[in-house]
Amino acid sequence: MLRNRIYYGLKPFVPEFLRTAIRRKLAMRLRKQIGDVWPIMPGSEWAPENWPGWPGGKKFAFVLTHDVESKTGVSRCRSLMELELDLGFRSSFNFIPEGSYRVPVELRQELTANGFEVGIHDLKHDGHLFSSRRKFKRRAARINAYAREWGASVRCVHFRYRSIRTPASGPSHDLPLLGATPDRQLQQRSALSHQLFLERLR
Repeated sequence: MLRNRIYYGLKPFVPEFLRTAIRRKLAMRLRKQIGDVWPIMPGSEWAPENWPGWPGGKKFAFVLTHDVESKTGVSRCRSLMELELDLGFRSSFNFIPEGSYRVPVELRQELTANGFEVGIHDLKHDGHLFSSRRKFKRRAARINAYAREWGASVRCVHFRYRSIRTPASGPSHDLPLLGATPDRQLQQRSALSHQLFLERLR
């Protein structure tokens, strides 16, 4: 999209505090537009047919994810982890392996040791992951390499593929990025996300 090209083209030249302020302003505008719908969408209050319900008789579930996009974000991961531990939550921290910061091994290990998920949120987060098939395949190989090294799930463009092992799904799965077109890959990962998420909940 032209909007994304403009955004990622200007991003390196816009200070982080200004980007954050703009995004906060846009988020507030969006909140006003969907305030009567989010977080409960009409129709979602009805359980799917033949659905056994949430484990333990719970009435609802939600997912917490964090996209870590700067050094400042990395520096706040531990305090956020400790806050969620106190509240009894576990979330997914999604990092950018070749972005503007480095992810300490100790941080990844501490997160996973405490039951949090470590994910990969794009390779560079520069808007070029799907700019061409050649670049996509090249970056996909590197994303897979980081995923294997980190033992991470992979999250790109708002879709998540979980490398998990459950009785229902059998062996853990490697992200099948190579040889797939961007459009087809998004469909595959979207479907797998729902399927494996439900298996994990069961």
